[in-house]
Amino acid sequence: MTWKPVEGYEGLYEVSERGEVRSCARHIKTNILHVESRLIEGRILKQNTKRNGYKTVDLCKEGKVKTALVHRIVAKAFCPNPNGYRFVNHIDSNRANNDSCNLEWVSSSENRMHGMAYGNVTFPAKPIMCIENGMIFDRPHLAAEWIKANHPDRINGSIRVAAQNIRGACKGLKHTAYGFTWKYHEGSTTIPKGSRAKRPEMGDPSQEGEDIV
Repeated sequence: MTWKPVEGYEGLYEVSERGEVRSCARHIKTNILHVESRLIEGRILKQNTKRNGYKTVDLCKEGKVKTALVHRIVAKAFCPNPNGYRFVNHIDSNRANNDSCNLEWVSSSENRMHGMAYGNVTFPAKPIMCIENGMIFDRPHLAAEWIKANHPDRINGSIRVAAQNIRGACKGLKHTAYGFTWKYHEGSTTIPKGSRAKRPEMGDPSQEGEDIV
């Protein structure tokens, strides 16, 4: 097993490529007569699990304790980041698997897309409105089904494609969709599962914030 210094805690803590963190052996001063110092053996640190599944450890330096995300510690030590990305992605979407081979640095959009693909990110319902008749639908898919049922001649493709076109009209990418004008009825935001707050940026990695997966 390979161990490397934890960034910012060199000489105090080390991390392995398997996701374990340990304290380094060190000498400390004592008040014992004729004994200037004694050796404190290093040990594997206990890891805690956050509500959202991420593993953390407590690191101490100069009397200050900091709770750090294990996957970010491992990635900084073992995963190359030639593009300078700020987000760390769990390849298998298992937040408890912090083996270095399961981690990769990614962009914000890549992290978000991976989270959606594996169900770690959900999009709360964002109702849309048909301007012409005032009807409100919980999501574009339902609006597409309504058009298909009431104006079957207007939709030739699938409901999924129709929903995408309606969503595009809500975003202003097109003026109308299937003979109607659409707009979002209420605002919404992307929320990572396990989060208790709305965070458009999915956390701030510069402040050791959370990634999505």
